[in-house]
Amino acid sequence: MKLSIGVLIAGLASLATAEVIDLTSDNFDQVVYESGKDTLVEFYASWCGHCKSLAPKYEKLGETYQNSDVQIAKIECEANRVICSQFGIQGFPTLKLFRKDLSDPVDYSGDREHDALVKFIGENTHEYVYIPEIKSDIVQVSDLDFDEVLLQSGKDVYVVFTASWCGHCKNLHPEWEKLATIFKDDDDIIIAEVSTTDGPAKELQARYEVPGFPTILTFKKNNPEVIPFGSYRSIDGLVNWVNEVSGTHRTVDGTLDEQAGRFDKLDAKVKELLQLEGEEQQAAIKSVVDSLEAGQEYYKKLLNKLLNGEEAFFSKEFTRLEKMFAKRDSLAKQQVDSLRKRLNVLSVFVE
Repeated sequence: MKLSIGVLIAGLASLATAEVIDLTSDNFDQVVYESGKDTLVEFYASWCGHCKSLAPKYEKLGETYQNSDVQIAKIECEANRVICSQFGIQGFPTLKLFRKDLSDPVDYSGDREHDALVKFIGENTHEYVYIPEIKSDIVQVSDLDFDEVLLQSGKDVYVVFTASWCGHCKNLHPEWEKLATIFKDDDDIIIAEVSTTDGPAKELQARYEVPGFPTILTFKKNNPEVIPFGSYRSIDGLVNWVNEVSGTHRTVDGTLDEQAGRFDKLDAKVKELLQLEGEEQQAAIKSVVDSLEAGQEYYKKLLNKLLNGEEAFFSKEFTRLEKMFAKRDSLAKQQVDSLRKRLNVLSVFVE
């Protein structure tokens, strides 16, 4: 008896943690109808070639929903004819989604591919899963998380609404991917997408009166008001738009331009005091240092060098940083950005 109970417990534990649950006539009702979960069931036959082709994709689907409220299950019909006959199974494989809130299952008739099955489950349950087939720097959002991930992020947000059937969206996609990659390391910027055919998006479409696809919306940090998109959908236009709205200085190759790290008004003051001499210059430098704000620390360092009479420092430092910048391909992006900003500011002092 102890052995039988142990085997039973082990079997139940295995069933609870399986990525694809094996159903039989004995456990079908318990797993499908009494679990309180939505369950996708594959009715198959062990001799069926199409079933064997589906098997690895179905296992992947099981992994996708392993920690969710959707169960992925299968039942072999040769050994469980009564159950399969009950649901009128006439060919293999047959897929049916048993929803916890419906008495009759929903038949699946789409492609037997992972993404198509994910989409079907998402459209018929509340369990949406985003599975990008390629590495992407685009943040995917929907009705379920748009406000939390984007509007409450404290960052500038650029989001495009797309649909899988939209030709213009397909044309924009590689440019949007490039944009996301260019700005992925900028802490104050999010490049996002609402795929209206891969997740719930009706509430967002209504809220922002999305007229068609693709539609690009821009939000400044901590501000729910939409900034109308005012550029072109080429990578040049998109990068220029982000630079204009967020005050960044990225180029289309991801590097910073020659204005990054500089402040026009402060540059003008520096150029003025460089024309001065003696006590007049020192007083002017102290005045400028006292007026510096956050983000202008490198100006402070250079002004103090000037204040201490270390004029030779500027040309030597510029040469040193130029040599480092020439080897930028071997450096991390943050290091390259830092070098570019310092060179830009130094150029004001050595002009």
